[in-house]
Amino acid sequence: MKHDLYALTIVVSAFLLFQVQPVIAKIILPWFGGSAAVWTVCMLFFQMALLLGYLYAHGAGALPQTANADAGSCGLLLVSAAGACRSTPTLRGNH
Repeated sequence: MKHDLYALTIVVSAFLLFQVQPVIAKIILPWFGGSAAVWTVCMLFFQMALLLGYLYAHGAGALPQTANADAGSCGLLLVSAAGACRSTPTLRGNH
């Protein structure tokens, strides 16, 4: 039962990522020129982010659980969230 919940969580998270991926790509496409190369790089970025997330989860699951490991995971999450907020382009319009 526990493994079924893990599998369901992984499937749902991957499904949601694949739903968000084209939406984000459509939003940022005009910012970077709108060419097919921009779309391709965006798709590649999301696929690599998913792969790296799976590799991180696999590596973290293989290591013994300690308080330092939990703190490191929380630190990595905070750094990535701060980087995502900082790298979001601002919308400038003619008001």
